Amino acid sequence: RQPLQSPDFEGDFSARLDPYAPGEGPKGELTLADGWELWYNNVPGQGGYNHRPEYKPEDDYLYGRRRIRSGRFAQKLFTTHATHTAGFYQRVPVPEGREVTFSIWVQVWSSDYDDPSESRVPGNYRIYVGIDSFGGTDWRSEPIIWSEPLMIYDEWVELSITAVAQADHVTVFTKGAP
Repeated sequence: RQPLQSPDFEGDFSARLDPYAPGEGPKGELTLADGWELWYNNVPGQGGYNHRPEYKPEDDYLYGRRRIRSGRFAQKLFTTHATHTAGFYQRVPVPEGREVTFSIWVQVWSSDYDDPSESRVPGNYRIYVGIDSFGGTDWRSEPIIWSEPLMIYDEWVELSITAVAQADHVTVFTKGAP
């Protein structure tokens, strides 16, 4: 069994450079749990569609437990008044030929209203998990096996996917998209 780095998001968080525009530097909007990397659909010029989301730690000391399933922290990503296709990933060493399962607990809030406790008029937001059994890091890669999309709001749901490692690493992905 090969554990993930920071599987429960209880470790350190650090600011990241935008992988698609590294010269812009961090602006306090790209903070991820250590061990995880961010990705997003970076096709420019789409109006309110496919914006780069903000990635931030959710801290129960600051925001309460509404968006935290257990522990003190969770990883969140979001856009305000826009959509995104985005997630985060981690590359994990495993023996080739080993069956691996990736699972993660997810909660979605999507709303045209300001009440953070209830999704009202949500944006048809779908959540997925995936595994690239060859260890690639491009979220658009053909070998990624994605879970069936789920569209559930305001409650915790566990997503899971299983694959067989085709190399000495696999990459596990999360994905959220309207």
